[in-house]
Amino acid sequence: MKILIIEDEYKLADAISEILKKEKFTTKIITNGEEGENEALTNIYDLILLDVMLPNKNGFEILNNIRKEKIDTPVIILTANVKKVQKHLQKT
Repeated sequence: MKILIIEDEYKLADAISEILKKEKFTTKIITNGEEGENEALTNIYDLILLDVMLPNKNGFEILNNIRKEKIDTPVIILTANVKKVQKHLQKT
């Protein structure tokens, strides 16, 4: 199973990646929004772990753009700011 981790805090992303690798998952870490979106749009993953607050482009923009391209890969949102997630969910 291939997992894309889009998270700007590298230490956190690396810790998540190491745990997943121990369970035999393949991971790729991207630390900014634009590169993460490009990776999600051009390669096939089984799961995307997506931070909300990223440099260059936020996680909600990335999620909206990959869904517009009909990519239905499951996405788990990572954030320390629950209010931003709640606000976004109220809009959709």
